[in-house]
Amino acid sequence: MKSSVLILFSMLLCCGSEAEQVDPETTTALSKEEVAARGDTKDDIAEDFCKANGWYDDGVCDWFCLGGDSDCDETPLGPDPEGVATKHPIVLVHGFMASYSTGGAGMFYIVRALEKDGHVTYFSETPPFSSTEQRSVAIEEYLEDLLVATGAEKVNLIAHSMGGLDSRYLISKNGLDRSDIVASLTTLGTPHRGTKLADIAGELPSSWDKVLDALASIYGKNISQSASDNTTDFRGALDSLSEKEAVNFNQLHPNVAGVKYQSYAGIGTITGIANPLAPEVCDDKILSNEGTYARLSAVFWPIVPVIAEIGFTDTEPNDGLILVRSAKWGDFLGCIPADHLEMSGDGTNEPNENTGFLAPRLFRQIAFNLSAQGL
Repeated sequence: MKSSVLILFSMLLCCGSEAEQVDPETTTALSKEEVAARGDTKDDIAEDFCKANGWYDDGVCDWFCLGGDSDCDETPLGPDPEGVATKHPIVLVHGFMASYSTGGAGMFYIVRALEKDGHVTYFSETPPFSSTEQRSVAIEEYLEDLLVATGAEKVNLIAHSMGGLDSRYLISKNGLDRSDIVASLTTLGTPHRGTKLADIAGELPSSWDKVLDALASIYGKNISQSASDNTTDFRGALDSLSEKEAVNFNQLHPNVAGVKYQSYAGIGTITGIANPLAPEVCDDKILSNEGTYARLSAVFWPIVPVIAEIGFTDTEPNDGLILVRSAKWGDFLGCIPADHLEMSGDGTNEPNENTGFLAPRLFRQIAFNLSAQGL
């Protein structure tokens, strides 16, 4: 898998470099998709394609326009967060290859934003490279200590990526059966139906397991100071994230009555051009400013062809790592214009310049919505 991804990435780089060498005089007839596919080339393209083709002020956010497209709405996305603090403390749960020590992809900013709104908020720690079963035990231990310290009876879990699977196992009757301490679970970009990338990685021969565990353990200690990171099971983590295992997992761990389950999916494209399949797949719940669309970070470009059939008009909607259909669970609240990493926070306090998305703002909206439901 590693070599396959590198080959794909090299192909993309190759294509981008060839595109930059094309004589601009021969490319004025390029479509938006073709111009966008060349990459973020604002500083490299001599010709203003948007001016030549009349793409300014056409009602669509064209991030690649040299002069900056006024259709790219930087208005912060969604309603202004307001309300009262949640009844139960909020606990954030990070995903695979993340940790409390590194801020969980910017979750410390989210914790501070929620605390300023009056919510009692915590950020749990789980082993970065372990199976869902092992990671859920770490969450349970963390919550038990938290409940004793605070006197709270239950918590609201907001989980990113693999953290959502860990949380479901924690709550499930066939898992750790701790629905008694969880009032709600909100997942963002969680692979409830797996991700094909994990299936492909899982095809590595078992003889690699000790090496992968050793490397993951070393890397885990670099990104986390928790003693729980001594629990390393790279193969188990891949199995937990795979599409193959997801079928069995979902049968064994259905939702538990009395716990509120809700979810969001991230959505974007390599080009930043809207995916025509998105409205149907997102159940007509695309939470975006009019005329804007998210562009995936370059780190995800080689992954998209692995997880979905790729094309300008027939790519299955995704966040760069997880398909939208895989991220749906419980009450599906919609697709947000952010890739897999951006939706959990990237450490910025400024809205995305093209979409207006800001992770702390989304989490604040989630918290006040939970409060409005008496949670």
